[in-house]
Amino acid sequence: MLAAAGVYALQNMVHRLAEDHDNARIAGEGLARIPGVSLDPAPETNMVYFQAEGWQATALARRLTEEGALCFDEPGGRVRWVTHYGIERADVEEAVEVARSVIGSGT
Repeated sequence: MLAAAGVYALQNMVHRLAEDHDNARIAGEGLARIPGVSLDPAPETNMVYFQAEGWQATALARRLTEEGALCFDEPGGRVRWVTHYGIERADVEEAVEVARSVIGSGT
């Protein structure tokens, strides 16, 4: 079953990788403009890793997810966003605005 999902992705979704990578780059650029946010490292794939001053990754990931910007806390105190099929540029821009609001509020 797992192999079937991988085969399908390779046969039908490879063309989407460029879009997913562009969306991750857009997310990274937006996050980098938020005071206190640092990328770790700059996005090169469909994954964006970042940290925010004054926030523990677990608390920030939980708060962002509560506000509709699904993300995960990672080892090393960073947060991870992933772009993929079903995530459009407007979704990325909205998630960045959610992050700006949450990180700026400090709560």
